[in-house]
Amino acid sequence: MKQWGLFIGILWGTCVFGQIRISEPIQDLGDIFENKGKVSTFFELTNPYFEDSILIDNILTPCGCTAVLTEERIILPRSTLKLEVSYDPTNRPGLFVKSLKLETITGKDERNSIYLKIKGNVIAKNELVKDKGASLEEYKVVPLYFYPITAYDTSYLDFNYFVTFINDISYEVDFYQFTTIGFEIEVEDDKQIEELENLMRYTQQKIRRGFRIRGFSEDRVFFASPVFKEAEIPVWASARVKVYSVNFNSDEEEESIIVVSDDKIVDPENLVFRYERFRLPEEEEVLEQLNFERLESKLFVNGSLNLKGSIEISNRTSLKETEKLAASLEKSIYKKLKKSSGIKEENCIIHIDSIHVHDGKKISFLLWDRSDEEEQTTLKFVEREDVITPPLLPTFKQTTIFQNTVDKASREFRHFWENIIANYRSGHQIKILIESSTSHRPIEGTEDKYQYALMVAQNAKDFLIKKFKQETGADLQLESRSLVRGPAWDEKKDAAVYDEFEYLNLVPIVHNRPTIPAHKPSPYQVNFDFFFNGVDTTAIVFNNFSRYICNAVEKDGYVELRIESSISQIPVEKHISNLDLAYKRSYESQIRMKEHLKKKLIDPNRVLIIEERILIQGPKYDGKTPILKYRPYQYLRIIPEKSLRN
Repeated sequence: MKQWGLFIGILWGTCVFGQIRISEPIQDLGDIFENKGKVSTFFELTNPYFEDSILIDNILTPCGCTAVLTEERIILPRSTLKLEVSYDPTNRPGLFVKSLKLETITGKDERNSIYLKIKGNVIAKNELVKDKGASLEEYKVVPLYFYPITAYDTSYLDFNYFVTFINDISYEVDFYQFTTIGFEIEVEDDKQIEELENLMRYTQQKIRRGFRIRGFSEDRVFFASPVFKEAEIPVWASARVKVYSVNFNSDEEEESIIVVSDDKIVDPENLVFRYERFRLPEEEEVLEQLNFERLESKLFVNGSLNLKGSIEISNRTSLKETEKLAASLEKSIYKKLKKSSGIKEENCIIHIDSIHVHDGKKISFLLWDRSDEEEQTTLKFVEREDVITPPLLPTFKQTTIFQNTVDKASREFRHFWENIIANYRSGHQIKILIESSTSHRPIEGTEDKYQYALMVAQNAKDFLIKKFKQETGADLQLESRSLVRGPAWDEKKDAAVYDEFEYLNLVPIVHNRPTIPAHKPSPYQVNFDFFFNGVDTTAIVFNNFSRYICNAVEKDGYVELRIESSISQIPVEKHISNLDLAYKRSYESQIRMKEHLKKKLIDPNRVLIIEERILIQGPKYDGKTPILKYRPYQYLRIIPEKSLRN
């Protein structure tokens, strides 16, 4: 027993406390520039023990690019050590992930290994502007603001200002090879944060697509971690979202400021000089090849010369020597022109001011007259008229455990109602579907649970009709569904099991699109063996079925489903009946289905489960019949109500 106690004590110390506590085992360095030298970050290593010190006995790094700068190697009991790690980006452009292995000794002889990671993206020093000589003289990007009505509202992505934002920020990719986009999300209640994550993910996908159709690679677009803030927002909105350029954001401007210098290019036919070699030539060699007669003819026609030059060199060529040659050539070309034509200095401008590093082997000299430059042609996105598909209005769902009438004081209801009234006053027909659900848990003084659900629905109807009449003077269209849901009553079960089935759900049928083509409402079914907990939402068959649900919600504003969970009479688990197991599979499948639909930006309150059928079927298990014979009785089926009507 003492030995077992000792073993359990060691296990507790290793697993629960761990040999070293690390707040962030992966450090993201983000975007770093190759020509700005080494960057560093810190890992906080905490010793959780009360008596034993931890010695970092050895640190293994993947290569010379990664180094540990902290000299201290002992972490005293209940202390924290900041371990500084550096990364050298020189000659390492692109994305990287590097692992460090720490070998530690705890106490006298307990040895452990721990892994840390750094990652980031190195922006290459030789990735310069494609257009010779072009640069951004002034660049400020106005952020994009929007107020989603719900966490499933993507209507703002159709506005021209969303297109304009992507157009504006694309200059950052053009001139700096990448952009980092941030999200700042203001909510009134932090429980809304999780609901908005799918909307932000969808927005990121839409932005990436915007860059893709403009000819940019998606790996040029990065997103900073969203920042959530609590703030007071309009009651009709679910949040206030700001999308902005992390590096060039400007909150002060009304429009983005984009000033590009030298954004002109010259036709190759109009070059006055093009010279290529595999090595850096001497100055005299360049001057011998230059056609001075052509320059003099241009001077005669224009009365002046404004020459611009560019040199493209390979990675092996000395940048310093190239710059020296360019400066010397400017002076020598002018001296030769002055000698032959008598041109004055104020009438002769020569700038060889662009030196580009490329992957080729040849060195190219280009020279042209600014008068031959043509405006650079770029892809233009013509602003179309804003044609917006309005989003489905917010639903309202509340528990009826503590009150069986509408909770009109809650912000959720005010959010729901503000949108109802605003849309009615905008000329839209309003219809609300009421879903009233109760569990199988007994309620004192109520024998018929279905009648109780009907009563809750009627209370909601009376309240909504009266409130709508008072505020608009019009009649409100209402429809209701009353049902009893959840597992059969068992007093031994935790009462909380039944709580979530006591609810009132209000679903506005406004802005659905009845004219879109309907998908065929075919049932979904999966047969299974024993090791099945719920539907696999990654399966092709389920994804096809989920497309029908999305189509039905978009077309009708909601979808009605029946779920049938069947199990055979083969005993599966000792501590749970087959009937309970069949219900558990049905319940888990519903959770997975709704989480899957949330990622597709479908409000789960618009998916109505109007019947749950739990069955035990097939012959009794005799221990002799092959198990495969029972498989037809083990299935889960989700049936659209429309498929039954058809």
